[in-house]
Amino acid sequence: ILKNAKNKNWSIAYLLKVRQALEEKYHPKKFSEWEHDLATVFYELGGGAALYALQKSSLFLLSRMTIMGRCQDFNFVSHVGSQT
Repeated sequence: ILKNAKNKNWSIAYLLKVRQALEEKYHPKKFSEWEHDLATVFYELGGGAALYALQKSSLFLLSRMTIMGRCQDFNFVSHVGSQT
């Protein structure tokens, strides 16, 4: 990290963000609504492994931890016949 910081002239503020990211304290929130929806669909259809693979690919989708704050659990109850 320090070698890249020197070669690319990173600022102190940028280095602090890198440190926070390594400590999992920095969570960028500049993703569009469409990116959140797309990541949620891939997570719901393909599971955590599919989302992880797409996050590490050239698509750079959001991580599971990023989308979990926006996901909701639904409990559906089905009834057969008339309800009294």
